[in-house]
Amino acid sequence: MLCIKSANNFSLKEFETQMIQPQFVGEEFRSNHTAHYPLHNRYFSNGDKPWVILINLKNKMIFTYENKEYIINENELVFFDDNVMHAWQMNNNDMKIYYYRAKCEKPVCEGTYCLDGMMG
Repeated sequence: MLCIKSANNFSLKEFETQMIQPQFVGEEFRSNHTAHYPLHNRYFSNGDKPWVILINLKNKMIFTYENKEYIINENELVFFDDNVMHAWQMNNNDMKIYYYRAKCEKPVCEGTYCLDGMMG
């Protein structure tokens, strides 16, 4: 699942209803962040699905998801399944990121990065 939309009137509850038994695990703010993250995905060893809500607060960024490239503009958010292969190109962006884990009908226990040690 992928959702890109304006961050105006943003509500976490709007996205939490799209997850199965969501558990909020953390948030972070990145300022003036520049990076290129090649294709990767993340997972939890118990099969929980990792979800991310990223709000872009400054500049544009490029997000590749399921082999399609998207431009995430300033004041837009992206909500996505972190277990799906994706990549980022960020250039001096400010962003707020919310991390979740949720139950999954078809658990996936493999990927590029295991989140067990990073997120409770």
